[in-house]
Amino acid sequence: MTQKPDPSISFIALSEVIVQKRIDSEYFQPEFLEVATRLRSADHKRLEDLSTIVTSAFYPAAADLYEYGDIPFIRGVDVINYPVITNDQPFERIPLSFIRESKGIQELHTGDIVITKVGTPCYAGILHEDLKHCALSRTVLGVKDIDTEVVDPYYLVVFLRCKYGFFQLMREREQQIQLQLTLDRVGRINVFLPEKAVQVEIGNILRKYHQQIVLSQDLYRQAEQLLLDELGLSDLELPAGLHNDAPISKAWEAHRIDAEYYQPRYEYLDQVIQSASATVTPLGSLIHPIINGFDWRDFAEDGTPYIRVGDVYKDRIDLDNAFRVAISPEEVGKPVGLQVGDILFTRKGTFGQAAVVDERASSTLISSEIMRLRLLDPSAVHPQYLSLYLNSVLGYTQVEQRVHGAGFYSISQEDLGQILICVPGWETQEKIADEAAKSHTARHQAKALLEQARRKVEAMIESEVAHG
Repeated sequence: MTQKPDPSISFIALSEVIVQKRIDSEYFQPEFLEVATRLRSADHKRLEDLSTIVTSAFYPAAADLYEYGDIPFIRGVDVINYPVITNDQPFERIPLSFIRESKGIQELHTGDIVITKVGTPCYAGILHEDLKHCALSRTVLGVKDIDTEVVDPYYLVVFLRCKYGFFQLMREREQQIQLQLTLDRVGRINVFLPEKAVQVEIGNILRKYHQQIVLSQDLYRQAEQLLLDELGLSDLELPAGLHNDAPISKAWEAHRIDAEYYQPRYEYLDQVIQSASATVTPLGSLIHPIINGFDWRDFAEDGTPYIRVGDVYKDRIDLDNAFRVAISPEEVGKPVGLQVGDILFTRKGTFGQAAVVDERASSTLISSEIMRLRLLDPSAVHPQYLSLYLNSVLGYTQVEQRVHGAGFYSISQEDLGQILICVPGWETQEKIADEAAKSHTARHQAKALLEQARRKVEAMIESEVAHG
């Protein structure tokens, strides 16, 4: 987890204020000053002397092109949790023709670095070898033409994510409509440069991190396949048609007249689930009444982690980058507290993502766009099995059929309760859950590697400064 700065301030000489062209007290927080002082005493170069820094300027609205796009359109959300950015991430994509026509859009290629600019700024990620080409939205900056003779790009990402890089970026944010980074100020940050062999060694730790992430993803896919195998649905292949005939009585019963609801694959999936080698029951019969979280926008530097939709994905809850609120679960005034074994389910926006609450996540709060599912009998249905099922094609496709809305699709508590769940015997559930657990172990190992790399850089800087 990236450490947050101390919000207290120090007294600064007027000359320093003039040189930095900043009068806001936040710029002179003690930890920002400490980082700046230490880096001036270590071997370093400015980022602008090691690379070219770019950002996209004005371009026409592109959201309506996402459906037809083929080039990843990198936004902040694609970087914050991804120090290594790969082609299989859930990007929005825009057409290459739109990029070529819009001169303000910047492009990056393999080995270039992206830094989040606005929203949740200051996070860096490198484009992996499998991501050959991308375009930048206005919410990020690009670092390209990196002088690889002087700096290893993977090492550079680790540096930017350790406190000596991250705090410099945090310090250089400017208040416009909201806090954000600018090209010239990002270019001024100092990059610590140990010997190239040491850089490569640290960069290789980040490369190993990526390998563990890939392993985790592969293991999770294997768990999903085991789920289908154990339910006798190994050959599941949903039809691709976009419309279907349905009697008016069916529309009346479902209270839906939109054609998307009656796609052939939904009806086919329902028949397949009914044929599975397991008991089939609605989700609502397995859980207590569904509880939504609560809406809170007054975020704080410290306090209770506040889990939002972007923090839940494929059985993962990202606490390290979660916003925080100065309120405890007991002070909320509604029963939104969590227990180990509860399942979080995203109902809006990036809907249909489920994750099991562990010990660490049990003391958090959830946003109103997340539902809490609590099993009636945890000895009958394994929480990890249910979460995997909901994330799989069997659960997600049913949710996809039932979402509705204009701006953002969402699913209601009532509709989620109607999702059909295949419940095999306990031994089978446990077998599938154990496979999913292997994926989590690999991901924890990956996070440990990233932390190891960051701490190694910080220790080197502190050692060099201490020994003059």
